[in-house]
Amino acid sequence: MRIEPFTLLEEVERRLRRTLNRYNRADLPTRTRNILENKGRITLGEYRHVFQEPALWKQLSWPFDQQSFLDRLDIVKKFRDSVAHWDVDAPEAERDAVEATRQMLRLLQLVA
Repeated sequence: MRIEPFTLLEEVERRLRRTLNRYNRADLPTRTRNILENKGRITLGEYRHVFQEPALWKQLSWPFDQQSFLDRLDIVKKFRDSVAHWDVDAPEAERDAVEATRQMLRLLQLVA
């Protein structure tokens, strides 16, 4: 169980990167373009800036509610931050976060 959060998060991020590659870079928000040009990789928090743009979201034609997707992405981001910083929280909270991440991955497996 201890490795599962890492593998789930890795797969979610991989699928989000793949989705980002569908866009013409010039259409991305300026801050996202700058990060990609300087660092090459964006964070889970930065994906929110991309997916909250109505025109970019529409290009995906995903069968999900945009706000619901963004809310799930926020949960996954918080979980990723806690895992990355070794924040040992109550086991119940971790189970909920792992399940939310699993659900996000299931959504992405349908489309990305």
